[in-house]
Order: sequence, then C-alpha cells, then structure tokens
Amino acid sequence: MIEIEFSFIQDTPIDTQAIAQVVEEFQASHQVRVHITPMEWGQAWSELFTISLDGRGADVSHIGSTWVSSLVAMNALRAFSPREIAILGGAEAFSRPIWESSKVEGGEQVWAIPWTGNIYLICYRRDLFKQAGIDEAGAFGTVEALASTIQRVQKINVEFPWLTFRMSAQFSFPMLHMAASWVWGSGGDFISKDGLKTLFTQPRSIAGLKAFLQTHRHVPAPARQWEEQQVLNAFRQGKAAMVITDIRSAIELINSNMASSIRENIGTGAISQVPWFGGNTVVIWRHTQGYPERERAAFDLVNFLASKGTQMSFAQKAQKLPARLEAAASLFPTSHPLAATVRQASQNGRDYPSTGLWRRIEFQLADALTSIRKEAVENETADLETILHDQLDPLANRLDLTLKR
Repeated sequence: MIEIEFSFIQDTPIDTQAIAQVVEEFQASHQVRVHITPMEWGQAWSELFTISLDGRGADVSHIGSTWVSSLVAMNALRAFSPREIAILGGAEAFSRPIWESSKVEGGEQVWAIPWTGNIYLICYRRDLFKQAGIDEAGAFGTVEALASTIQRVQKINVEFPWLTFRMSAQFSFPMLHMAASWVWGSGGDFISKDGLKTLFTQPRSIAGLKAFLQTHRHVPAPARQWEEQQVLNAFRQGKAAMVITDIRSAIELINSNMASSIRENIGTGAISQVPWFGGNTVVIWRHTQGYPERERAAFDLVNFLASKGTQMSFAQKAQKLPARLEAAASLFPTSHPLAATVRQASQNGRDYPSTGLWRRIEFQLADALTSIRKEAVENETADLETILHDQLDPLANRLDLTLKR
C-alpha cells in the first residue's frame, strides 16, 4: 500500500478530530495510507521551513494562504498543471480571494489549492437596531456606514452597544486581519503592487487605521481588555447590541445555546466594501516528485480535500467556511444569517499580496498594531494619527530598506 504524509495545523482539537475522519474516508476509498502530522500555528512556520530546506517530510501540507509565496520563493512547492486544475474545478469553483493567493504576484502558475476561508464580520441584534431606528440595509458595507452605526447604537439602553476585543502579544495576526478591512475600505494599502515599497503610512491607509482604532475607543471602558470569548459571551447573554468576530466564532455563536429572542434576531454584516478574506490552502511539496506513486497519491488527496462533499463535511464538523463556493452555498443558504455576508466577502474580499517577503511584513505590522491599539485605548485623549506615525514610520523605513534589496 502506498503511504504518504499529510501535515495539518489545528486551531482546536476539534479540527484534528475532523481531519482524521476525512483522511479515514480517503484511505478507504483510495487504498492509500495517510500519516497525519499535527502542527500548532505558533510553531508551524518553522516546521514548514525545515521541510523546505531539507527536501523531505510531508508530501501534502495544510498552510496559511499568505505563506504560499514564501515557500515558492524557496523553490519548495510542486506546481499544479492545467489538467489538474481542471480536474479540481478551476478558479471559478473557489472563493476568489483565496484562489488569488494560490499564485505569486504577477504570475499565473497555481501552487496551492484553497481549503478553508476566514473573514471578520459584525454580528448584531436586529431588534435593538429597530429600537435605535437603524436601517439594516445601510448599516454596514463601508467604513463610514459602520462608524455611523456604532455611534447611533450607543444611544439605546443596552449595557454594551458595541464590542471588539484585544489580541495577545503572542498571537497578534488577527489585529492586522481586522484592520485590513478598514485600510482597504478607505482606499489604502499595505504594500505597493511591485512589492518594493510599504504603503501603510500613506494618508488613506492612516485614515483607515484611525477609523479602526476609533472603534476600539467606542468600547465601554470596562470591556476594553476583553478577549474574544468574553465579547461573544456578552452578546450571547443579551448584553451587547453588536460585536466583531471571525467566521468560525460567528458560526459557533449562531449555533450555541441562547434565548430564542436573541437567536431569532441575529444579523451579520461586512466591515467594509473590501473586507479581508484570508484562509488556508493545501500544497504538494516539490520533493514528492521524486516518488511518482506518492506524487499521484498526494494529488488524489488534494483533489479529495477540495471536493464539495469533503469540504462540507469538514466545515460542518470543525465549524469552518469552505473555500469551495458550492460547499459554502449549501452550508449557508439564503435564509442563513451569514449567507449575504459570506457571499459579499467571497466576491469583493481581498487577501494579502502574494510577495515573497509578505510574511515578514505581516508579522511585524501585526505586532505594531497590537501595541498601537493598547496605547490608543489606554490614552484616550492622545491623537491617533500621532500614535500611528510614531510607531509605523520607523517600521516602514526599516521594511522599505529590506524590500529594495
């Protein structure tokens, strides 16, 4: 029997249980033994880096979408042929932002296949919006609309009109993921199209970041240091009118136990007209090409993982957003609170640029924004633009030197 190795990065133990069931189905139908190598997000990059340097290890790996370009730059990944892409369903089968991240900026070669998506969105109470006289149709979708809605919802009698959450210094990436929707929605960006210059200190980017930070200042003081689960618990208990969260937590929230009066009034909305849409992909390593039977089995596994049935099954078990459009449409029909928001993000969303140095930029920028957010909420009278430039200008100068080399 052919044996291959599949490395998988878990968010929670439920992910590992779900992927084990998926792999078991694949083994039974393809007569291939798959050894699962679990990874944690905190250590995954160093482990993947070692695979790329050593040219041995996993045959197929589950990775973050922004890591594709860096691994391609190391000549570590096997490309997918046009015939294989056709078998998988082609670009039109998957959410556009994740599909675009499977290629390197300026190229058309596909190096990764979309697996799951991730977005940040607003969950809100329709009954409380009605009480505030807020028209749901115009409440979200642009940075300006969201800012207006937050101000208006503060006038109703609810303990926490608006809640967002802080990130730990050890895992700061979500701070950047959330801020991206404000930056892009304000016409700004993080890096130039040619990948040679940072843009996050330019006026439109700063305007977006200021609007993002202002939403944190709108959170009532007792809740400004809350983590995500505390925010979601307040919403679940009927204490909050609107909160920001990611797609997985939104699914868990909608499916969790709460009063029917709250559940029946849950609505969702996009942060801006250009929401961040990240996710995860699966790749085949270049070293697997030296073993033809393993290479064929590796592609069969990727094809199985990318299928509608498998993506639906895994997403239901792990409470994820499938990257395959028909799987997402089946899980979130038009009557579902997440349907319109997911559809808008799939059509209009963006992921980060597929440039070789993006991971370094992402890491440092996320850390900087976490520090900036802390200063902004602890010193409420300080000028936000000054805070941003004080911390981001030196970072931009350092990164620009690196990008031009």
